[in-house]
Amino acid sequence: VFLTAVALVIAVNLICKTIIATEHETISLLHVIGAEDLDIARHFQMHTAHIVMRSAATGFAVALIVISTLLYSTQHIADLSALTWEHWISVGLASLLVPVCATIIASIAARLSVLRLIKMFP
Repeated sequence: VFLTAVALVIAVNLICKTIIATEHETISLLHVIGAEDLDIARHFQMHTAHIVMRSAATGFAVALIVISTLLYSTQHIADLSALTWEHWISVGLASLLVPVCATIIASIAARLSVLRLIKMFP
């Protein structure tokens, strides 16, 4: 999970660098108009959160389908009766935290990356 989070932060940072490089003139114009760095970073943060939220929800749904299929196919081999409903609920909630944390990490990484990159503008 840690390596996935690090890869997510690196990917978001590289994407932000690319967008800042391609939209340099637009961001400079926004500064001329009077936009603050925090406003520009907030836009990047919200856009990143929306994209990651959809992707994380899709990944979570696919993971649920795969896990359900595996559990169904192994029910004849393994005895799952020892697991109570509390175990299943705790595993489900822990699994649900992964996409939520990914969204939060990506949006914070986007905000910090954009703020750092905008500070380097002339």
